[in-house]
Amino acid sequence: EELKSILPRIGEMLSIRDVEWLFFKCDEDDSGELDYEEFVKMLLRLKKERMQIIGCCTKMARWRKRKWDYCCRPRIGKKKVKSLQNATGKKMGAWSKHIHPVVGKAYYYNSTTGATKW
Repeated sequence: EELKSILPRIGEMLSIRDVEWLFFKCDEDDSGELDYEEFVKMLLRLKKERMQIIGCCTKMARWRKRKWDYCCRPRIGKKKVKSLQNATGKKMGAWSKHIHPVVGKAYYYNSTTGATKW
């Protein structure tokens, strides 16, 4: 009876049959009562099962959002991307872009402070 009254208070809306099944599964020592450890295991079991159910819905929602974001993304042509990647010596305020001769990656040099950033 206590379990039936406390589960709705913590947000678990279960039928009486589900509560009785849960009690049966979690009462490991067959005492007819749930001790603290059994109660905690029961809550963890509920959380795990809820996460499996919610996990599927959440995955679907995330997939839809990614799909929508991909379809609605701004389009930049391949030529523009290439020109942005290969723009060495281009000035951005005091910063200029250079390609490292050994590594081959772009780095930025600030002519005012002498600082470099990758």
